[in-house]
Amino acid sequence: MRPICIDANVFIASTKGNETYSSDCRRVIEAVAGDEFYLIEPTICLTEVIRNIAKYLGMEAGKTQENNLRRMVSI
Repeated sequence: MRPICIDANVFIASTKGNETYSSDCRRVIEAVAGDEFYLIEPTICLTEVIRNIAKYLGMEAGKTQENNLRRMVSI
């Protein structure tokens, strides 16, 4: 497995689903969720993603995204 770091905006666009590159971002996230990569992110990225998802899609969506990220990431 290879380490990879992804910008917070990729997670945000993937989750929001209504941005120009949302489908491309979703494909990146799906590839990372497989066995080829392991995700390494700074803790500030988690904060940025969760805050923006909660802002745009609601607190419940933010909590769901937090749980998903915690399963995917090595901090």
